[in-house]
Amino acid sequence: MDIQLVVRKLLEYDPEIVEIVQFGSSVYAPEHARDLDLLIITGSIRERDLRRSSINGSGELRSISRA
Repeated sequence: MDIQLVVRKLLEYDPEIVEIVQFGSSVYAPEHARDLDLLIITGSIRERDLRRSSINGSGELRSISRA
């Protein structure tokens, strides 16, 4: 997965993001990683809910579940 595309789409979704930290297997073993773990710090205040999103094959950021 193209990390630059993911970052671009996240910044389109929330322009108040101040930091994106990549961690997990995508950092230390990218050739074997099956997902991309990100910690996203934003200045925006939103509803207190968690949203899981993914970048689909066409490069669109889409929500896949809500907690």
